[in-house]
Amino acid sequence: MTVSETQIVWLSGVAGSGKSTIATSVSEYFRALGRLGAWIRFARNDVGSSDPIVVLHTIVLGLAQAHPDIEKAICRALSCDSHLVEAPIEKQFHELLLQPLNTVNEHLVGPFTVIIDALDECPQDSRRTMINLIADFFPKLPRAIRFFVTSRPEADIARGFSKVALIYEKSLTTESEDISLYVLQGLDTIRQEHNLDSQWPGEKKIGHLLSLSGNLFIWAVTALNFVGERTAFNPPKRLDTLLETPFWEHNLAQLYTLALESNGDWNDPEFKESAKLILATIALSKLPLTDNVIDSILGFTEGSTATVLKCFGAVIQWTPGQIAQTLHTSFGDFLLHPPNETNPWFFQIAEANKILTSGCLRLLQKCLRFNIYDFPDSHLLNSEVPGLAESPLPNGLIYASHFWGSHLVDTEYDDHVVESLEEFLINKFLFWLEIISVQQEISSAGTTLKIAQKYVHGRTHPIEIFLQDAQKFVAVFAPVIVQSAPHIYISALPLTPKQSTVRGYFLALFPHLLQYTVPSSWVKLEKVLRGHIRPVTSVACSPDGQLIISGSYDSTLQLWQASSGAPVGEPLQGYGYNIVHCVAFSPDGRRIVSGAGDIVQIWDTETGAPIGDPLNDTMSVHCVAFSPDGQRIISGPGNNTVSIWDTVTGALISDHCVISVPFSGDGQHIVSASQNAGVRIWDACTGAPVRALFDNLFNCVAFSPDGQHMVSGFYDSTLRIWDVNSGTQIGDPLRGHTGVIRSVAFSPDGQHIVSGSSSGTLRIWDANSGAPIGNPLRGHTDGIRSVVFSPDGQHIVSGSMDGTVRIWEASKDGATPDLLHGRNIYFNCIAFSPDVQHIIYVYGGNTVQIWDNSSIHDPPIGHVNDVVCGACVAFSPDGHRIVSGSLDNTFGRSDNTVQIFDADTGTPIGKPLRGHTNRVNCVAFSPDGGRIVSVSADRTVRIWDANAGAPIGYPLRGHYDWVTCVAFSPDGQHIVSGSRDKTVRMWANHWPSISKSFQGHNDSVTSVAFSPDSHRIVSGSIDKTVRIWDASTGACIGDPLRGHTRGITSVGFSPNGWHIVSGSEDQTVRLWDAVTCTPIGDPLWGHSGRVNCVAFSADGQHIMSGSRDGTHIGNPPIHSLSGPSLLPGTFENGWISSSSSRLIWVPAFLQTNFCTPWCKLVISPEQVMVLDLSKFVHGKEWAKCIKDD
Repeated sequence: MTVSETQIVWLSGVAGSGKSTIATSVSEYFRALGRLGAWIRFARNDVGSSDPIVVLHTIVLGLAQAHPDIEKAICRALSCDSHLVEAPIEKQFHELLLQPLNTVNEHLVGPFTVIIDALDECPQDSRRTMINLIADFFPKLPRAIRFFVTSRPEADIARGFSKVALIYEKSLTTESEDISLYVLQGLDTIRQEHNLDSQWPGEKKIGHLLSLSGNLFIWAVTALNFVGERTAFNPPKRLDTLLETPFWEHNLAQLYTLALESNGDWNDPEFKESAKLILATIALSKLPLTDNVIDSILGFTEGSTATVLKCFGAVIQWTPGQIAQTLHTSFGDFLLHPPNETNPWFFQIAEANKILTSGCLRLLQKCLRFNIYDFPDSHLLNSEVPGLAESPLPNGLIYASHFWGSHLVDTEYDDHVVESLEEFLINKFLFWLEIISVQQEISSAGTTLKIAQKYVHGRTHPIEIFLQDAQKFVAVFAPVIVQSAPHIYISALPLTPKQSTVRGYFLALFPHLLQYTVPSSWVKLEKVLRGHIRPVTSVACSPDGQLIISGSYDSTLQLWQASSGAPVGEPLQGYGYNIVHCVAFSPDGRRIVSGAGDIVQIWDTETGAPIGDPLNDTMSVHCVAFSPDGQRIISGPGNNTVSIWDTVTGALISDHCVISVPFSGDGQHIVSASQNAGVRIWDACTGAPVRALFDNLFNCVAFSPDGQHMVSGFYDSTLRIWDVNSGTQIGDPLRGHTGVIRSVAFSPDGQHIVSGSSSGTLRIWDANSGAPIGNPLRGHTDGIRSVVFSPDGQHIVSGSMDGTVRIWEASKDGATPDLLHGRNIYFNCIAFSPDVQHIIYVYGGNTVQIWDNSSIHDPPIGHVNDVVCGACVAFSPDGHRIVSGSLDNTFGRSDNTVQIFDADTGTPIGKPLRGHTNRVNCVAFSPDGGRIVSVSADRTVRIWDANAGAPIGYPLRGHYDWVTCVAFSPDGQHIVSGSRDKTVRMWANHWPSISKSFQGHNDSVTSVAFSPDSHRIVSGSIDKTVRIWDASTGACIGDPLRGHTRGITSVGFSPNGWHIVSGSEDQTVRLWDAVTCTPIGDPLWGHSGRVNCVAFSADGQHIMSGSRDGTHIGNPPIHSLSGPSLLPGTFENGWISSSSSRLIWVPAFLQTNFCTPWCKLVISPEQVMVLDLSKFVHGKEWAKCIKDD
């Protein structure tokens, strides 16, 4: 490969061999030609500028400045998508760089050269992405764009560049020649600057100097800097001093010692102390700092650092007002690990970090204030305020905000540091979060608080309690903190539990916030991650705990930030319509593996791009895992086989005769779980079977971290723990769930187990005793499919059929007890009694209760017992009887009956009505109370004598799929039914063999109802529409009612026939004008799960709705919905908004039991939260929320 054949030249060489000097020369050459694309130099302690996205932006900016046509093309790309700079790096490369350059390629007369210096200094977490960016992406650019890269000859860089770069390696010969040339030119410059004799210093001294360098370029550079630096009054004397020093061969430490000893007055105590601290700060700082910033952190008077730095030009690269950096990384190493601790500049690292920590805390206490960014409007997000992140805050304050914890972690315990820490936290904690918010550092904030808690732990200091609470505050409110700084106060502070320490210190300072009846203490649920549009099947945490990956029925994978809950980039797609069944991270976190259909795919975590071609399995893949060394992938298809793949070649190593396939902790074994073949253990290298444990019906398995134990989840709601070596069960089954166990996982320390069930609950267990720890964790509104502990064991992540991913605190104490008998409650069906005084509802799938509508907070007045999975209920016209239908989806149980109950006593009347052969989906009384109609998944409609408890006639057949809903006409002459077959059918009550079919829906019909005059029928469907039909002709009246964004679950007419109510999977209730077929007002929000049922009160004044989220809401009087409203109008992703303005953000743990301002009542398994906006200031007035001075 020649220079003309490649776009990338890589210059490699050992440390100090002059690579950066050559890079500088190359950059200056192309700068003079006007063709310097960009110059990027990595530094070990400059993490920010090493971000691959930042590097890409630097290149884009540099090329735009280098050529006007490139600038125009890039500007056009940004004008088409203003959010392009926030996209994943692969998308940005293609749309911000590749496509614009391709459009102007013919106008480019190159080469335009991008210099990338010291790639080996790129931090490890970004380095692989940078190598991939250079090796895989940059060669796609037009050939007019060239890259010159320098680094040490490290293996990963060599592998990455082996096929795409022209490689130059600096040899001793070329280094010797380069050093000789450099020294001669350097001495000539010194001679001219100081008007020295033309013969100085002579060939002998030059030869001696070159021999001392030992072919180490950095030695020669430092030596010339020492001889000719600006403060050197006598360069000849300095050169003589250098040459007379008894150096060991090219010993840099001796040279650095000479450079420091010869500058400054180290006998002056003031100079000595200042210089020592300044050098320590330069060596230990997490980012390069300017002299002014060093002054502010160390508390020096302005100019002090500059005065000291002027003495050290030989080893510190600095100009006044600019950042100060060591000339070479070896000098930083020399300061941190000096060969002689008696030198005056020697400092103890822990002591220096203590000073830096104290300096950061002092700066924060001094400079932080409320609304430090002068945020203009609380309705805006940070991203909607132009230039917010570039606001002119002092650089020292920004540094202190980001890195005080990074210095604290290396500081020995000191009472004075704790005092400073306490003063800062109890006075400026929320103000600090403003900077965290705008600078998007929420992840580091949590880490910093954890460091601080560890620092004071065990000292019985009250600040530890504050730090524990502060961590919870940040974890729960991270989603809104990262979005909008004002909502630290507007939303987070007032919604913090009553016993919160943060609330106790700060709430009184802000009297003009919303008022809210918050719970007394924090609950376990911290975040709800919404984005998938269908059930979540699998979740996994990255090894560093920073990311979560989820797979879904919607055929996508989504990466999430664990700290904020925000999605990372766009969903990963490529599976067509296949369900993503399983996901896993590689041990180094750089890759993701997923299974969907019969495809196993590996993805790059950083870019989101697929790696290699898909690995095609033999059948649908239900589980995947990486081996602990990352070299193999195991997949478990649905045909009871285990496949092992080589991650490098993609070759199938072995396939053997599965739903779960984790590796043991040592990587030597695989455990497989199959409904047909039981649990088997396999050799992870050969794929050969090792042992069969048992053949019971189970659903999921997991290894303990040490590989000695295994836990399995069963269909009978139990877990069992096994000894892997002997195959025997340890102890009794673990009992406490009420549904099928869908997922299990061990904690990283092996002491705890988490399990998730089809009932929507999680439980934590003691892995040693098998005892449950605390109460079940509730919040999901449908069955759980996947659970996993975070790598630090502090959190649990769960994925559910409700389409959400949830993050929970994993501490040992249980969740807040439920108020309704401790059940996992969701409302299936509701009905008003004819006199409007009572409400009957089915909750939790198997319980019917009656409540007094006038005193809803009192205990229920009737409890209908012994109902097998009650699916639907209805009052008789006189209000004295209730009919309930049941289903058969509980493991080991089957009922399929209809039962009549006494509404006053709750006791059953007569025996169950039997005849259906599958679940009963809906029931209704005839208007005279003499008949009952029921519909079933057995595709039939049945009519019963309500008094005799006997069937009337034969089952009505006509639907060819499940019959889902049914209703009598008010005149009692007809019955209407809806079905999964997408049709509505109307039957004559007394001549049931006669029926009409109404067709128009494009998906399953879920709910039907007659108008009060029996002339119209309303139906709702999964197709998201509500339709009104003419009952006599079967014709559709008007256009379908559209507005819901997901399927319709329930519909009903108002008693006067003027209105229609609908409930939906989109978690809203809508009211419609039944005459004009138009919506009335905005959607009614407040539920956090799908709305299962809606009903009008008999007087038509109120609407009731029940939801999977466990709430039962009494909505507003109908007349209040038709006019303009000042109340909040929408609820999305936690935001309550009005007229498109974001008012407040509600955290996950309050969304389920949130009482909107229009609600008459809320029944919830948790304490109901009532909102009061009477003192609330927001918008442009938001800053007035703080107490006046």
